[in-house]
Amino acid sequence: MNVLLDTLKWSVIVGAAALALTLLKPLLDRRYSPQWRYGVWLAMAALLLAGPALGALLEERTAALPPAVVIEVPQMELRVSREEGVSLRRPESGAPAGGGARTPLPVQTAPGAGRSLDLDVLLPGLWLLGAAVFALYHLAGTLIFQRRA
Repeated sequence: MNVLLDTLKWSVIVGAAALALTLLKPLLDRRYSPQWRYGVWLAMAALLLAGPALGALLEERTAALPPAVVIEVPQMELRVSREEGVSLRRPESGAPAGGGARTPLPVQTAPGAGRSLDLDVLLPGLWLLGAAVFALYHLAGTLIFQRRA
């Protein structure tokens, strides 16, 4: 899963850089030689291939850093009505923080809210589905071209 996400991340980064170079092409053509432009595109291709490995190397370095500080904030419920005014309370204690014995709003859940999707299965499955559709599209195009030729 991490390899897929790293590859996706680096594809987006290098794709954005390629888009920027493509948009700046008219300016770069006048200013820089073809050899220089070839070298830039070659470096971008190398980054695209080596990106996930570089990401893993950076992740190893950041893993040695101390863990982040986690601050727990208590959960509060807020209720506003014309008749009762504003009430603020902690759900676990039962005692209102704003005074007065007021009941909290009922929590309504949507039907099927307890369901969850496992991204470790979903993302590679979507990627494989997209790759299969892409391959079938190009296979059909090739067959149509061969038939016409």
